[in-house]
Amino acid sequence: MKSPYSTIGRCTRAYPVYEIATSRYCFLKDGWRAHELDPEATILQELAEKKVENVPIFVCGGDVETEATMTDLYVPAPDSTQSDTNPYPPRRESKWKKAGTNKRITRRIHHRFIVNTIGKPLNTFRDSKQLLQVVYDAFKAHRQACEKAGILHRDISAGNILINEHGHGILIDWDLAKHFKDLQSGRNHEITGTWQFMSSFLLKGTHTVHTIQDDMESFVYVVLYHAFRYLGHNASSPVPDILDDIFDYERPDNDGIVLGGTTKISLFSHPGSILGYGFQFHSEPLDIWWNWVRPAVKEWHDHLDLELSAKVKRERTVNRPSAIVVHPEPLPSLPSQLALNTHDHMDVIFKEQLDSSWPEHEPPPNDAAPYSGLTSTTARAQRSSTKRSSALVDSTDASTGLSRKRHQGSHPSTGKSGRGSGSKRRRGGGSGTT
Repeated sequence: MKSPYSTIGRCTRAYPVYEIATSRYCFLKDGWRAHELDPEATILQELAEKKVENVPIFVCGGDVETEATMTDLYVPAPDSTQSDTNPYPPRRESKWKKAGTNKRITRRIHHRFIVNTIGKPLNTFRDSKQLLQVVYDAFKAHRQACEKAGILHRDISAGNILINEHGHGILIDWDLAKHFKDLQSGRNHEITGTWQFMSSFLLKGTHTVHTIQDDMESFVYVVLYHAFRYLGHNASSPVPDILDDIFDYERPDNDGIVLGGTTKISLFSHPGSILGYGFQFHSEPLDIWWNWVRPAVKEWHDHLDLELSAKVKRERTVNRPSAIVVHPEPLPSLPSQLALNTHDHMDVIFKEQLDSSWPEHEPPPNDAAPYSGLTSTTARAQRSSTKRSSALVDSTDASTGLSRKRHQGSHPSTGKSGRGSGSKRRRGGGSGTT
């Protein structure tokens, strides 16, 4: 995400505010939303109307009328249409022509609103049970939004789950959410998410429509990231290396588009190759949770592999010059017996472990990978403060202070502790609350 002072990007600013008339604290979010997405204020109002739990409570706000960017007016794309209505001036879709490529210029609308929800960053959890509980609360919000309102969040990340004053979770930042009916209309550049927590196959670029399963996989990464970094386990490699290999892995393709996801797939198919054979979390319920969700996600990956394989066979058949046609296998539909076909299976895994017996004297969370800041001399770090605007990713959000950072921390054996450097800090001036 760009700085709020940048001339491009969403330029999001977020502040706790105090209303004198009612003597209450609220939270203000101000930014420039992409015109092709529904306003976040509208999404929050819909969630409230459908009685979706564990989401920010909308107070007031919306688009700032007549305030919209104008750059796209000067670089119109001749093959585009514009369906927006007043009060904004009609304009056509735009592309920036540079080095023989077309980079679309997004029209942005000034948007601000207030919610009466203020929370703490996820990495302030007190123990493994609260970590799982807070993420499960956000998972329930996600499920209710899908089932009651037909809305998919599309940016499940560590930075978008907060802990409220009662110690429970809130799912925030619905600015990239879409209604299911609008998902198919998305273009490649609109694929969204926070890099470290995006699903494997979105990172690989093998499918372009965001699904419920992509978001559910992201919930797993949120838990694993915090468990690897802050909780006890017997991984064979230093924690910074594990975080880097799993959550920061990237490679450019032949067109220079940054892809990832390979090591995330290995985490579910061959976890011993990354974590060490015989890996366990010290918290037994957390370890059981991991061993139950792993095959469910692997099954989803295997299903996508079959789908991709069938697609490749079909394309090769269509383009084959020979008169002999090899009939490809049909693309498999989402099987009803697939564990991640709905939220049900993962919901049961969360609930059963939260209802089990947890350790009474668990060591407090310890940051095994504190960072010294951005390593700005590397190409990765240079991308760390920017929104990925390639053909793969429309935006990245904040994510516990690690997003796109080179790991500079020490192994837990050094005895260093403290979690301040990992606190969620929204690029663009946000504070770790929504």
